[in-house]
Amino acid sequence: MTTTPLHPHVWSTALGAILGMSIVFCLAMTPQTAVAAPALLGPPRPQGQAVCGASDSRTPISALPFTVDQPGSYYLTASLKGSPGQDGILIASDNVTLDLNGFCLDGGSGSLRGISFDAGDFRQNISVFGGSVVNWGEDGIGGASFVATYSTFRDLRLLGNGSEGLFAGVGCIVQDCISKGNGGQGIITSGEGTVVNCISSENGSGFFVNDAGVVRGCVALSNAQWGLSLPGGTLGVQRCVVSECVAAENGAEGIGVADGSVIVHSVSFDNVLDGIRTRESVVIGCASSQNGDNCDDDGIDSLVLDSLNCP
Repeated sequence: MTTTPLHPHVWSTALGAILGMSIVFCLAMTPQTAVAAPALLGPPRPQGQAVCGASDSRTPISALPFTVDQPGSYYLTASLKGSPGQDGILIASDNVTLDLNGFCLDGGSGSLRGISFDAGDFRQNISVFGGSVVNWGEDGIGGASFVATYSTFRDLRLLGNGSEGLFAGVGCIVQDCISKGNGGQGIITSGEGTVVNCISSENGSGFFVNDAGVVRGCVALSNAQWGLSLPGGTLGVQRCVVSECVAAENGAEGIGVADGSVIVHSVSFDNVLDGIRTRESVVIGCASSQNGDNCDDDGIDSLVLDSLNCP
């Protein structure tokens, strides 16, 4: 049997009919109601920065001093200069996110704290991130009676402040921060805290992480006193974990821990006193060299495994 090819015009007519039916079907299945794009209220909040009890808007900060007295999300609009006898930003509420937005809080002569909290009233659920706090007469962030608890501090530069660079309360996370040239300690957490991927250099002392804390991937360099330890000649933080850290060229101990702590895969060298000083703790896979006293377990029940103590 002989098959006669269809004329091209017949093919195009049939194909057009099929396509027409497909378009009609798709239109019938597509909702016809237009959806308006939501309006933005201030610059968009960074992903993951939801704030309990706050509205969707963000509040700009364009001058100092400034008091945050309501839960919410706040952001700097520019680098701001402090005033003599004043804190920069006082946080007097829980549930606050403060985005420095890449800008700088610069204290100047006679200023007090860059970012402070209610005296004696420990705030919680605070997030501060993304900028610099420099040249304040006292602490860069926080202070002995002016701390935030169960809060986060990340991506901050704390430079040239008169006392502590960052003083965080109990249960805080400090991450990706640099603290340099501060008169007191570079970074403090008051217990049950975590410090990750931070550098503390050329401060009065480096890191102080109180009981039940974790320090990981940090560097303590050229601080006037200890690198990661406690003041006053004590043996260091208790029940803590120090992992993958470096302490070098500090004016006292490099790393000091005590009573149920673990130091893992860390290096301490060129410190004036002990490189690694421990008590009733475990040291695993560490190296200590060219220090005043090198590894000193203080003769009290410390277990040292696979570690190198060089003269």
